[in-house]
Amino acid sequence: MELVISVVVILMVALPFLSTIVFLKVEKRLRTPKVAEPLAGTVVVTGMSKQTQSDFLPNLGDLVPAHEDFWLDGVAHVPGMQPYSVRLRDAAWTTRWPRVGQTIPVDVDQRDPSRVRIRWDDLR
Repeated sequence: MELVISVVVILMVALPFLSTIVFLKVEKRLRTPKVAEPLAGTVVVTGMSKQTQSDFLPNLGDLVPAHEDFWLDGVAHVPGMQPYSVRLRDAAWTTRWPRVGQTIPVDVDQRDPSRVRIRWDDLR
């Protein structure tokens, strides 16, 4: 009987946690634009949303990273295309947020240049 109670308690604690992780993964995948025929390019960040974590934790804002949504405005540079303005929405750890003036690597859809995806693995 004790084993059954232990299993039930573990499931009650673990299931919401695992459900949240799965939801966040699925939600990020749905939000990320589909880039069917990617071209490698860059975006120079000209504007950036403010991190909201520092509003909640003013003394720990730089010490405790958070995963937050953001938007950025920038100028896309893709070989074979004229530079053009873009606005991207994504989510990232606050320690990895792009900064104004930074050049970030992206993939741009050849057919629809408004579809731009940040290449997080190539971002320094």
